[in-house]
Amino acid sequence: MRMQMKITPLRAGTSEPADRPRLFPCPPDLEPDQIRSFLVQFFGEEPVEVAWTETERHERVNIGWIFRALPGAEPMDHIELLCVPVVEAEEGSPKPLFELQADQRQDFEQLAASGAIDSLTVIEAPLREYRSAESESDQTGDEAS
Repeated sequence: MRMQMKITPLRAGTSEPADRPRLFPCPPDLEPDQIRSFLVQFFGEEPVEVAWTETERHERVNIGWIFRALPGAEPMDHIELLCVPVVEAEEGSPKPLFELQADQRQDFEQLAASGAIDSLTVIEAPLREYRSAESESDQTGDEAS
């Protein structure tokens, strides 16, 4: 499952787009529980807030984060960046990763409730720090010296 990051410039403090969204490829070794850490490393600071949406199946789903625009990138005063990890859905269109995971979790819970699965075990994965495969190999090489 190849992830991309959909980044949408927003007028600060609103959900009003300031420009069109763009898709950027995520590193191939990036896991879902490392996305936030990866973005914090990239932007150099914590997100301003968590982004969420409502769907037909869910009242509220956290789908990404809002960060301040990078300093020095054009006149970006009063601009924030909505960062949403997306993957290709079954029909081929991009879908927010966390929305897809919420749908899968709900399907699993419904199967468990109907008795199709013996027990319901939900494992919450903690957030892990992102370290690229390159940085890990650099550290291993340094230790060997």
